[in-house]
Amino acid sequence: MDLIESVKQIFRGSKKQRQDSVFDQYSRVIMVQVCMVSAVAMGMSWFSDKLNCIVPDTHSLSPGFVAEACWINGFYVFREIQNIPNELGYYGIPNDVKENGIYLASGKQCAVMDTDADCKPMEKTFFLQFQWYTFFMAALAIFYYAPYICYKLANHDIISLQKAAMNKDDEGITRYFFDHKMNTPRNMNVRVLVNVLVRVMYVVAYGISFFLINKSLYGNFTSYGKRWIDWTMLTNEDMYDYMTDRTVTKPGEVMLPSFGLCEVREGGMDQRHSIANKHVFVCEYSPHILYHYVLILVFFLMAIGIGMSLLGLIMLVLRYWKSVKVISGKVGIKKRLTLREYEYLDMLDQYFPVLRQRIIQRLAHPEPEVSRNLQPEAADQPDTPLSEDLRWRQNAQAQPQRKQDV
Repeated sequence: MDLIESVKQIFRGSKKQRQDSVFDQYSRVIMVQVCMVSAVAMGMSWFSDKLNCIVPDTHSLSPGFVAEACWINGFYVFREIQNIPNELGYYGIPNDVKENGIYLASGKQCAVMDTDADCKPMEKTFFLQFQWYTFFMAALAIFYYAPYICYKLANHDIISLQKAAMNKDDEGITRYFFDHKMNTPRNMNVRVLVNVLVRVMYVVAYGISFFLINKSLYGNFTSYGKRWIDWTMLTNEDMYDYMTDRTVTKPGEVMLPSFGLCEVREGGMDQRHSIANKHVFVCEYSPHILYHYVLILVFFLMAIGIGMSLLGLIMLVLRYWKSVKVISGKVGIKKRLTLREYEYLDMLDQYFPVLRQRIIQRLAHPEPEVSRNLQPEAADQPDTPLSEDLRWRQNAQAQPQRKQDV
């Protein structure tokens, strides 16, 4: 029950308002959850399932020892054996485990011996991903959450603007956010640049994680989606019948075989005997089947995420361009605004349109007497005090100036 509650907690969304766009939320929320849940799913089998090897009852080695030894050393397949002409359809396993070579001219399997120069040894591809892939999938979540940390650091002013807008503090907003002495253009331009870099970081995060997964699976993750789609187009018999000569291998078996060969060396010595034998066993690791389904889900979600990240980057650039194009053409503001200030007005237009219009009037007519005419009821009253957040920021900005005067 504790494990189920932990999984529910991962998917349980937050009701708080989010400042970043839906394109960014897909990466930092959905993909982070996918990585963590994938790690949990793989981890359940990591603690319980072991390698099972075919060990005859009369063999000198015990099945338990062989299974543990093969779990530590891993198992391997021969990449040269693609379409398996045997009765069980094991990917990469020859009919006879002693046949570790192949005739290049005919493609026939053979046993490598010094007397047969034409029999070339086949290349072994080892699989030990089951030892560490759980932790690897969990670590990938870092790439999808790291850009959001940069976003939070660069957009604390947007968060403060939202708080001030909730208090309807149009004078304080104008005084702090649109005053180039309090909020310098250099700092605002840096925040705009960081926002663009954050979107680029999301795209790079998908590229890095895709590269690492593909590298860990010997380059077979790139074509995994296409192979899976092609496999689903087959008939049910062709997809699952493993007792005939198969012409198509399951897409997951190419990436992470569920069956493989394992070599165990037997050694021992007493006063009369010395033993040094090498044994080859056929072993299976059934959790690789679970890995196949988890990774196909990750593949398609990553493909969607790459498209959304690129679209988010394009939308951000277009939004900056549209803000400058539309607002500068329709609003009679005398001072030149930065891209960040256009972004302030765009955010206010989305959530607080009335407050935005009052701020635009203040920017268009910054004279005190005109500002009072906008609010006749406040003409004989003192200025509206700043909100608590803006008052703190104004005092923090004034501290360096006071020290310099002293």
